[in-house]
Amino acid sequence: MDIAAAADRVALFRELPTDEREKLLANARIVEVDDGDALWCERDDPNDFFFLLWGRIMLSRKIAGSALLTDKRVTVEIPDTGELLCAGAVYAGRSLCCAGVSQDGPTGLLAIPRDDLIASMERCKVTMHAFIGQLANRCMNVCDRVQDLSSGPLARRVAKMLLKLSERVGIDRGNGEIRIPIPLSRQDIAELCGTTTETAIRLMSRFDKSNWVKKAERGLILINPKALRAVANGDGEME
Repeated sequence: MDIAAAADRVALFRELPTDEREKLLANARIVEVDDGDALWCERDDPNDFFFLLWGRIMLSRKIAGSALLTDKRVTVEIPDTGELLCAGAVYAGRSLCCAGVSQDGPTGLLAIPRDDLIASMERCKVTMHAFIGQLANRCMNVCDRVQDLSSGPLARRVAKMLLKLSERVGIDRGNGEIRIPIPLSRQDIAELCGTTTETAIRLMSRFDKSNWVKKAERGLILINPKALRAVANGDGEME
């Protein structure tokens, strides 16, 4: 994939005037990360803005108080295709607060030098507005996440999380079922929903026995999204 085709996958670049787009992409490059490899680690000082083109990046943080050599981490987020990753830290010139690891196969990203994007914002209002829009969406997602984590019973929180993932990356199987092509472990689900792994295991077992959610190869299948939606809205039997 060439740089121009990669940029077409990102809303920010599609909004730019042709001349500004060409200037901004002059030093851009495509970065490929193999499955399981890190794009960056916590406390790295980034020189580029990264946009997710394909694949999956898992953002995670080391648990506070754990030894430096241990691998106790908590999943923070699974960004969607086209998203600008960790833009606040890059823009502010601060160290990154999380690690970004490729998951479920190779991942491709569009890298834009930090100084180039900031210069574009200084000379072009369209770039500035598009960048602010990305940050605003990120802030809204964080607020939604905080609300979800404090929105009552665990079944409701997990149902909301699964439905949001299905809206972002789900594949309609044509029979009312939706496949989520992300190999989420029970620990991932627990961390994304603010509970313990043991509790997440018990709840997902209940979802499985109810024939609502099934494990699939490298992912999950939502067998009964309607039932999950009822639980997410507070109307389901698992309340």
